[in-house]
Amino acid sequence: MKNRSLLISPFRNVYKNQALESVLFDNLKVGGVKVLLYVNEASVLLGRHQAADRECDRRYLSGEGIDAARRMTGGGTVYHDAGNLNIAFFRNEEEHSREISLLAFCRVLEKITGLSFVMRDGLDLLHGDRKFSGSAFLVRGRRFLHHATVLVNADLQRLEESLRPSSDLPASGVEDDSGKYVSSRRARVMNLAERVPGLSVEGLARELQLHFRADPEADPLLGVDGEIFRKRLEHYRSAEWIFRH
Repeated sequence: MKNRSLLISPFRNVYKNQALESVLFDNLKVGGVKVLLYVNEASVLLGRHQAADRECDRRYLSGEGIDAARRMTGGGTVYHDAGNLNIAFFRNEEEHSREISLLAFCRVLEKITGLSFVMRDGLDLLHGDRKFSGSAFLVRGRRFLHHATVLVNADLQRLEESLRPSSDLPASGVEDDSGKYVSSRRARVMNLAERVPGLSVEGLARELQLHFRADPEADPLLGVDGEIFRKRLEHYRSAEWIFRH
């Protein structure tokens, strides 16, 4: 695959990784393909068109030191921590297919783990009836972003507690084009390490690197305007964007 590069984020901060995704998406050259791997410390990411208090327990997040964030992509709310590997595929090509991108990712994970998975609704990957990965997409002209989470050995108890709605707080967020908030689809979840003993986030990242046959670039921010990155970072960590937008 021409013009393909593999990047590994130096950040563990959810806002910095969102800013990194944003600038990589905007700066992608025609014909370019980039793959970004990253891990966030404990955080909850809302989809672009979601009401924060309908999706997560803000009091619990505050008490536990878990960051709340909002993505530039749609879809449902997800929980990240050090046991969750995130992967983003960036393309700048004439044609895109969400289904093909998700299927290709599914087949890669099946090859690495030796397990069989099922795709659901063009967004989720399941083993049996339990979800371990969710995807979201963004298309602007030729530019295409597919990013996904993979639960490897995440803290599922904190995940469950974090994703309980703050039912007694007023809803805040941004409506979609239909004038409605997008609600997450609740699902039973699992860690892949339950079925692949010894699997770790670091190990899965190494296997993905071998699959893509690419050495990581030295600096994911090479060629990125530092001031633009700073402004994106301020945007993604602002309360206006996260809770009201």
